[in-house]
Amino acid sequence: MGLKEIKDEFYQARRQFTLVSEDGKVQESDDALFPLPQGSALQAHHPFFESILPLLEAKEELQLNCVHLGTDDQLICDVEIKNHEGFSLLIFIDFTEHYAELQKVTQTRNESVIAKQFLDLQNQLLKEKEEFKNKFIANFSHEIRNPLTSILTFSQMLKHTELSNDQLDYANVIQNSTVDLKNLLEDIMDMSKIETGKFSLDPQPFDLKELLKEVESTYNKEFANKGLSFVLKQGSDFPDILEGDRMRLKQVLVNLLNNALKFTKKGGVEVYIEQNYKRGNRVNIHFSVSDTGMGIKDEDISRIFESFTQLNNSDQKGVGLGLSITKEILNLMGSELKVESTYGKGTRFTFNVNFNFPIHKVTKSTTPKSIRSTSEKTISKPKRNEKIKALLIEDSEMTQMVMLKILVSTGEFYVEIFNGEDGVLEDLKHNVYDIIFMDIKLEGETSGDELAKKIRRLGYNNTRTVPIIAVTAYHKPKDLSRYKRNGITDTVRKPFDEDALLKTAYQYLS
Repeated sequence: MGLKEIKDEFYQARRQFTLVSEDGKVQESDDALFPLPQGSALQAHHPFFESILPLLEAKEELQLNCVHLGTDDQLICDVEIKNHEGFSLLIFIDFTEHYAELQKVTQTRNESVIAKQFLDLQNQLLKEKEEFKNKFIANFSHEIRNPLTSILTFSQMLKHTELSNDQLDYANVIQNSTVDLKNLLEDIMDMSKIETGKFSLDPQPFDLKELLKEVESTYNKEFANKGLSFVLKQGSDFPDILEGDRMRLKQVLVNLLNNALKFTKKGGVEVYIEQNYKRGNRVNIHFSVSDTGMGIKDEDISRIFESFTQLNNSDQKGVGLGLSITKEILNLMGSELKVESTYGKGTRFTFNVNFNFPIHKVTKSTTPKSIRSTSEKTISKPKRNEKIKALLIEDSEMTQMVMLKILVSTGEFYVEIFNGEDGVLEDLKHNVYDIIFMDIKLEGETSGDELAKKIRRLGYNNTRTVPIIAVTAYHKPKDLSRYKRNGITDTVRKPFDEDALLKTAYQYLS
């Protein structure tokens, strides 16, 4: 068979020619694709033909694409209509395979587009849920700190009154439970920051040996109360002043010691700190916390670092966040928390941390000043001949009552209270205060640090120099930097106790 015969066979197999009269009768058809008997009415064979009858009278040529014809064997054709000498020539071109393949490509593309849109919607939903969760946790954290402060403060003040032994025990239970709840809240906030990638370090010069003294002083009493020994050993060859995140390092040590305290029923705990090596202005410090507690089974060691995980052999309270947070903090420090344990005998946690340190001698007095936690300060009561005039700007009646009770009960303070900005600036034009306490989240649109900035700009009396103490739940490094820029002198973190508030106040009144 030659090329012409092959072309004619292929051409005929793909095309059908049908001649139709003006009244819609089939005059002749080669039936290459489907039968159209001579003399039959065209519209009787398919609804499509009824719709095109008016077009047969048109003078110009027409082309219709992607026309579905046939019944059992579905055909998809392009149809050309040519008018010639009172007749209409219908040419059907079979593009079934072409359109079927095109439909597959289109469907695949549409499915891909839909899948992408679905993924975008999922991501948007996850983002909105994450934003909602973070906003909820932040608001929840702020709102819960006020009642926590009240419980913590009034339970502490209750212990100073005349109580029976049973009542004193009850007050201690309330206070200890509130401290546990406060610590749990801090852990949840830290985990939220870790999940959102907002957990970060704030390196500053600090005295490591002073930090270790604080830890030792706190836990000597804690372990003694349980009848356990506590030993903190440290080398003498590492520098006094190091550069790192003091608060996070202390949090690591506290978490490990709390963990040891929780799971040790006899014996005790030993903390050991020594220098590994020193190169240039960098020193590597080794930390070890060993206990004689219940120990950990080999198969459970990897699980202790998972969030919200407690071992089945543990009957202790908590939600299993401490070690997970500790691991994340050390990861940020470029370190790794390692654990060695013998079930029934005890556990040892170790980690190594790199710190920078000044090559030249740096004293505590020359280290950069920043707003620090009140737990790092020990300030004695000032000697004054007259009462301290304090201005309190706080929108929570509960916190107002707590702070008023703490300050007035000392017999040294006179307190004026405002809920927000309204009236404060006018009052400061006529009255001089020795100290100002204010919340950051206030009634109205003005935040506490914005109000502090306005106070500093007043220029009346001592408004440029009066100590302004922020009493707030918002205590991130970026928050502290903003407070300082706007004229806030120091902070007290909610929930606070009586000592924390008074130590900070007395520091700036001596």
